[in-house]
Amino acid sequence: MFAIIDLETTGLDPGTDRIFEIAILQFDGQQLTDSFCTLVNPEFQLLPGIERLTGIVDKQLSDAPKFFQIARKIVELTENRIIVAHHSRFDYAFLRKEFSRLGYNFSRQQLCTERLSRKLLPDFGSYKLGYLCKKLNIPLNGAHRALADANATLQLFQHLQILEKCPVSETESLKENIRENILPPGLNRNDINKLAEGCGVYFFYDERDRLIYVGKSKNIRKRVQSHFSGDLKSQKSLKMKHHIRRIDYQITGSELIALLLESDLIKTHQPVFN
Repeated sequence: MFAIIDLETTGLDPGTDRIFEIAILQFDGQQLTDSFCTLVNPEFQLLPGIERLTGIVDKQLSDAPKFFQIARKIVELTENRIIVAHHSRFDYAFLRKEFSRLGYNFSRQQLCTERLSRKLLPDFGSYKLGYLCKKLNIPLNGAHRALADANATLQLFQHLQILEKCPVSETESLKENIRENILPPGLNRNDINKLAEGCGVYFFYDERDRLIYVGKSKNIRKRVQSHFSGDLKSQKSLKMKHHIRRIDYQITGSELIALLLESDLIKTHQPVFN
């Protein structure tokens, strides 16, 4: 479901700087399921300030794998998962640039715990990871090292999920009497029944497998069903229904996370029916 990520980089510019440490924690919404952490050879020397900040020296990095040697592992650990990071745009930009150097288009959904913290903890004076951890009694041993920061980000994310208090699944049952003749062409009742009843984001694709609509709901199956139930008086709704050939979804476990993810996806993909 989620891939919690933290990077240490040689500077702030993805175009000229490089990743020299990465940690990835797979999180299923309840518990940690896998972890990966490694130094990465950036192929040039660190600035003295970076060495002082992290405690990492060039000798350690010269013996570390280069990015292309761990690229496949990163793809596997993040596939079909939402990337969660503190200031996720920074980490995501570096990952995309590293992969672009290899000729690979790395594309993942992302969620920023810094943005989420601002919404759920509006009275905090600072939203730096260290400050949030101190205020929330989250241990952060070895700050400015990828694994320590990733573990702290995971615990912060769990804390924010508790604050948000959105259940992963709804207790309200759905009516099962979906009529076949109100579904879009190419879809059947089983396509609806296999949708999750949890909180998250859903996607409609057309006959050419293009993303044409993104939506969110506390109950994905119920919301998708509502698109096809009753009279569709809007010409736009009728046209969209006619083009839908496939439905997919992503459980988020939180209504607020779903809202942020939906907004980012609409901005990125600009689906024709949103």
